[in-house]
Amino acid sequence: MSLRKNGVNRKLVKYSLKSKYIQLELEDVESDFDGYLKDFNLFFERFISKKEEPQKVGDVSEYWVNEETGEVKSEEPDIHQPPRPEIQQKKVDTKYKKLYKTISIKAHPDRGGTNEDFQKLKSAYDKDNLIEMVELAVKYDIDYEIDMEDESLLEKNITQYQMKIENFKKSMAWVWATAQSKEVKLGIIKQVEAQIGYEIPLEEINNIL
Repeated sequence: MSLRKNGVNRKLVKYSLKSKYIQLELEDVESDFDGYLKDFNLFFERFISKKEEPQKVGDVSEYWVNEETGEVKSEEPDIHQPPRPEIQQKKVDTKYKKLYKTISIKAHPDRGGTNEDFQKLKSAYDKDNLIEMVELAVKYDIDYEIDMEDESLLEKNITQYQMKIENFKKSMAWVWATAQSKEVKLGIIKQVEAQIGYEIPLEEINNIL
């Protein structure tokens, strides 16, 4: 059985399809999460911002909801803190550099490519995201022999996408929206109550459950 299809290594095609699938999966999860977070905030923010009881001595008067994760915190976020530098383990490899240059020629907007592909290629190369480079190689009919070291990096790239997906699914907003039982939602309510120092009225809890 031939290992090539239309002149392109079949293993390359397989990883290209994996790349497309995992990126589509991440896009779907991000889209679902945006809706879940909106509903989560809609229910909980009113209890965080409007309390029926006066503050006790030592209590904190303000709370912040992380709009990206749905987590609730009593400490004010440090908006002046510089972002943590992204650790990039750039792989110095002439093989990857050659692949990058080959793809860049065809992906360049002046050579029949697109700005989107060209920028995606640059970002993938800078971040050692070989699987996105492989996806572009297949798109522009560029062959590339994948060795064992490449496969290790490709699987690492896939794992990074999977971790992003799992992080969304572990957030309180996601668990709240997808909970199949009252017990799980009650657990989330207790977590929020513990963080804001305020008990949500039982009537409100019964209504949402």
